[in-house]
Amino acid sequence: IPISDGAMRINSSGYGRKITYLDISHWLASIGLVREGSSEEDTMKRRPTEKGRTIGITVENRVNSTGKEYQVMLFNSEAQLFIKAHLDELINTSVAKMKE
Repeated sequence: IPISDGAMRINSSGYGRKITYLDISHWLASIGLVREGSSEEDTMKRRPTEKGRTIGITVENRVNSTGKEYQVMLFNSEAQLFIKAHLDELINTSVAKMKE
């Protein structure tokens, strides 16, 4: 599933504080599972690192309704379970970032 769907699932579970896809993405970057895109041609801002790929974060090419190609980062069930197991850490990181 895309990261935005993961955030919606967390929020619909009644976990507590609302989580955004950016909260998840920033946390994943802080622990080395995703990195910022490195080239000007690279329109995707974040992509999985090798470590991220080992837990099931992948990139898929898609085409939108106007025919434009784009890439989306996807999270398989193993990656989703990893995020779920670390929700407290993710939320604490997100709250700390908000206070900065």
